[in-house]
Amino acid sequence: MKNKNIISIESQASLQLFETYKDIATAEFRGRMHPLLATKIKKQGFKALFHQDITINLRKTKRNVVMDISLPEDDQLAGQHMTVKHNEMNLFRQLESLVKTTKAKRAWQAALKLIDLGLHTPLPLGYLERFKGPLIHKTAYFTKTIEQGQSVKTWFWDEQRNEAEQQQMIAAVAAYSRRMHDNGITHNDLHLSNFMVSPTDEGLQLSCIDLNRCRYHRRLTLWQRCLDLSRFSWRGYLPQFLDAYCGSDFSLDGWWWVARWSRKLRKKRRQLKRVSNRLNNCMHPA
Repeated sequence: MKNKNIISIESQASLQLFETYKDIATAEFRGRMHPLLATKIKKQGFKALFHQDITINLRKTKRNVVMDISLPEDDQLAGQHMTVKHNEMNLFRQLESLVKTTKAKRAWQAALKLIDLGLHTPLPLGYLERFKGPLIHKTAYFTKTIEQGQSVKTWFWDEQRNEAEQQQMIAAVAAYSRRMHDNGITHNDLHLSNFMVSPTDEGLQLSCIDLNRCRYHRRLTLWQRCLDLSRFSWRGYLPQFLDAYCGSDFSLDGWWWVARWSRKLRKKRRQLKRVSNRLNNCMHPA
């Protein structure tokens, strides 16, 4: 497979199928969805999308359930699949939802912004927020599934990769990150596992996932750029990545290492605080 176009832009023709979203506002749900999905949910409820015979894959993380299911049988969508990221919120997050945007809505908004910039991400089909009284207690974010995709981390460290392919992928990830930052967007969870690569007729297509932590700024400082990039682990390829990201415009060499250690120290402090709280609870049980 030739890698002549490793960053490809979502075609306008495919966007036209999904550019019109419908609002869902019932006593139980709120959100925006692709019209075909919105109609189905309004008539039959959220469970109408989930049937044993069409469930493909289900995996549970610490906070989310991620599942791949078939899209409704329609002329436009038949034979395609979507990924649903379902999140059940604890009491603190439910209270926080009164004043803060939920993860599902943030991911949906970020996906639309990236597509507007010509950066590829799994095509958003919508999001739902489920209420219990005035509080949101469950959310779901829907996207088209990336067919035959694998993480850049898996792809990059495959023994079959040669140096030229690795250098091209480094340049692709750097170009994607730079365009996102130049437009004031920080991902806040940038690492190689959150980039997916999939084969297309033109070559390989790079996509960014897990957008629920994205934030928007008028302009990013060098420090903000470094903090966002500091989760990357390129091992011996870091100098090439930073050179590809910065070009001749600026340098992040010194800043990046400060940001890297700053993030590690914050992580250690959080871990120590959790251990301290557990010890206090053991020594002074309620």
